Amino acid sequence: MGREIHYEIFKRVGAKGGWTMHDVHNDRDGAINIAQELMAADKATGVKVVKETYNDDTGDFLNLKIFEDGHNQMKVAPAQEDAPHAIPCFKPEDLYSYHARQTMSRLLTDLLSRGKVTITELIHRADMLEATGTVYQHTIQKVAVVQAANTTTPVQQIVKSLNELTTQAFNRVYRDQRKGLFPDPAPEQFAELAAKLAGQGDAAYIFNGALARHLKDAKGWDHKVLMLITIMKKPPAEEAPRKLLLSSIDAVLAEILNGSAALQDLMGPAENLDQALNQLVNLFLGKLPEGSKAGLAALTHHFAADSLPEARTAVANRIVMGVGKYLSHDDLIAAFTLRSKRLVANEAMGQHIAEAPIEEKVERIMFVEDNIIDTENKRQLSTYIMPVLNSAAFENHFQNPKLPLVQRLQRLAQLQARVRRSGFIEVTRQEIAV
Repeated sequence: MGREIHYEIFKRVGAKGGWTMHDVHNDRDGAINIAQELMAADKATGVKVVKETYNDDTGDFLNLKIFEDGHNQMKVAPAQEDAPHAIPCFKPEDLYSYHARQTMSRLLTDLLSRGKVTITELIHRADMLEATGTVYQHTIQKVAVVQAANTTTPVQQIVKSLNELTTQAFNRVYRDQRKGLFPDPAPEQFAELAAKLAGQGDAAYIFNGALARHLKDAKGWDHKVLMLITIMKKPPAEEAPRKLLLSSIDAVLAEILNGSAALQDLMGPAENLDQALNQLVNLFLGKLPEGSKAGLAALTHHFAADSLPEARTAVANRIVMGVGKYLSHDDLIAAFTLRSKRLVANEAMGQHIAEAPIEEKVERIMFVEDNIIDTENKRQLSTYIMPVLNSAAFENHFQNPKLPLVQRLQRLAQLQARVRRSGFIEVTRQEIAV
């Protein structure tokens, strides 16, 4: 039976201060010495040392207070002191929330990368949960330490509560797996599954469980992306099941793109940071990279169609993080100015709007306007709009009697409002909008 032992030093500051964790030590005497030094230096009005023993076999923590000292004796009922009122999750279902999944993704990066799975897959697959070993326990400790630092709740109580929650969540997945709750549909059958589940309280849980089972045999990240995109080819017609299917897939794709290992595998190697960021910008804009694999190509097609908002946001966040990490503010502005200049170049803009319907050309130009900086780049971009607005094709489209007049007027009003909100200089905005 494997055991891990450490000693947590807590302190109180002030007459009514609560316990906060000061340090963690592997040596008993060393931990007690630290606590005594805090008292001797008047850095605390109360201290205590708690021995924490972790049992590898059961996954349980046993805690025992081995030392306490203080100038003020606070009367705190044991039940009140033990109550974990500051835990980040309160019920097993909370572990499936967006913020919980984001946190677990950050803390379990290595585990997810090695297994080539997303956090959604991990928490819906019994076989993966069984293989996590002590990784989850160490993750819980990290969360508990951070949480305890901002509350009066002892870290060991937060650990205990989170252990109970995760155990309940794991057992739920094990039980549902044995019961056959998670179906295993073919790609074309996911629309039918979404229609069946829509409206149920556990619809997302079951649907994501089915996605996890479906992706189990994926041969790498690109294949996994392709499998997800394939499911999207025939979404349900009704709003509720359609939203369930598309939002679930979008979330999993975002988790893939948030992972450095997955993104590097999808995009391929880059010679330097500038090239890597350019690749990300092109992906965000829906420009197909040369030599793309099938999954990335399919994903790029959806980005070009302005779908998958959560996945696109994941790419946008990585662009900002990548630049901000290595460049100063001035360098960041300079880098984006240069990148904006490339986006408004004749070749790039020509490819961006060439195949678009006449009405959509303006939208695509304004989309670029949202993603560039610098007055000169904005001015250059504005030169692409007037030829579109003055073209016979644009005039014929909005004078087409086959389209309802109200619909045409509403569309023109929307485009005009979009131009008025733009970052073009005032003279240019007036010229385009009138």
